Amino acid sequence: MQGRSPGAGARGNQSTAPRLATDTTTGWADRLAQLLLDARTGADVDPAQFPDLALDAGYDIQDAAAAISTAAGDPVVGYKIGLTTAAAQRSLGAAEPGWGRLYESAVVDGPARIELDSRPTSVEVELAVRTGPDGAIAAVAPAVEVVSSRWQQGPPAIGAWAADNGMSTWAVFGEWSEPGAEILSSCRAHATFDGRTLEGISQEATDNLAWLRRELRRRGRELEPNSLVLTGAVIGPVPVPPGGGTLRGQIEGLGEVSVELVAERPASFS
Repeated sequence: MQGRSPGAGARGNQSTAPRLATDTTTGWADRLAQLLLDARTGADVDPAQFPDLALDAGYDIQDAAAAISTAAGDPVVGYKIGLTTAAAQRSLGAAEPGWGRLYESAVVDGPARIELDSRPTSVEVELAVRTGPDGAIAAVAPAVEVVSSRWQQGPPAIGAWAADNGMSTWAVFGEWSEPGAEILSSCRAHATFDGRTLEGISQEATDNLAWLRRELRRRGRELEPNSLVLTGAVIGPVPVPPGGGTLRGQIEGLGEVSVELVAERPASFS
């Protein structure tokens, strides 16, 4: 399946939108959410316009973006869990993992071919789960997440990361299988990308999923049946070189998932 990145398209200079106050100003979350959504196909947003964006404010913006996308016909179909390592959390001043949403338009089955824009992009091999009607894990699959930021120079801190939907851009899924306790507790992954061989071992997917449920409930939400969830990177993030490349990832006992990442072609002028 082929897709074009939600971040693909012409990218202009710095956003010229006016600085928005992140206090009691009516509709500020909606306006910043729209700026970040527009940045999928346009200019990145300057984080200097929104200093000291708190974590809960970041999730407020993410909520607003979800409402806008759903109303436009692009519903939420699941979630991603990120920042599952201490090093990743320290890089953004976070005290725990974070989460973002998966949109219908950004979920594809592998093998996939995705055209990237000029933003710095990374890829991660992940263990994905799908919830059943009772909310329990109904199926598991190998997956690849493609991540990039709509902030200029990337998110400066955890609040901006949450506002940017956890930097999620694409989710590519391999074949689904019945869940096994040994896979959910720990799994080994292997990948080849850009001439390199990569390896990793997952954390407990059930623990990460339980954390996500608690965080959603803290914000008055529930993890719905038939949700797709990326439970955290097993390998990565691995930067994508300017020319793109093909990532082939395999989780032992589950199978393979692959994605061809194609660099954006420069515009031609006649």
